[in-house]
Amino acid sequence: MRSNELLQIDKKDMQVKRIWTFAVSNGKRENNRYFLNADVIDDNTMLALFHSKSKHRFEIWKITRTGNSFKVKEAATTDGDLISNSSQVQGFTYNVAHKCYYIAFNDYLFKIDAKSNLVNYYHFNAKREVEGLASYKSKIYIAMNKRAEVFDSNMAKQPQEQALKK
Repeated sequence: MRSNELLQIDKKDMQVKRIWTFAVSNGKRENNRYFLNADVIDDNTMLALFHSKSKHRFEIWKITRTGNSFKVKEAATTDGDLISNSSQVQGFTYNVAHKCYYIAFNDYLFKIDAKSNLVNYYHFNAKREVEGLASYKSKIYIAMNKRAEVFDSNMAKQPQEQALKK
């Protein structure tokens, strides 16, 4: 049985303040979800991404903490793997203002709405891979590997060929 660990770090001395262990399942215990990507929304809420290879979909789980207890709920599920070359997810974030999720693979970025629909996808030819995603207000931030650079973009509705800027 797989479980997830969540650490709380004290900002003053950067020491581990608390460690929580929790398991998330969609049915049988042997089908526990193990999360490699998550986005902390606030002090008590995070969204976590799980790829179900056998079901060819991504599941987004809302995990809410009350004290030392956790409640989980499946928030969204994609229809398909999004990308066909078995690339690992390299970034995941949720934009609170626009109520949408972003999932990044190499040089592709997928936008998923709150109802699990693929809204759009973006391809950029930077010849580098994504290292992480974040969003704040109307922007999404994409950290690239090799030369440490962060691209940003507004999230207004634009054509698929939207250019990201440094």
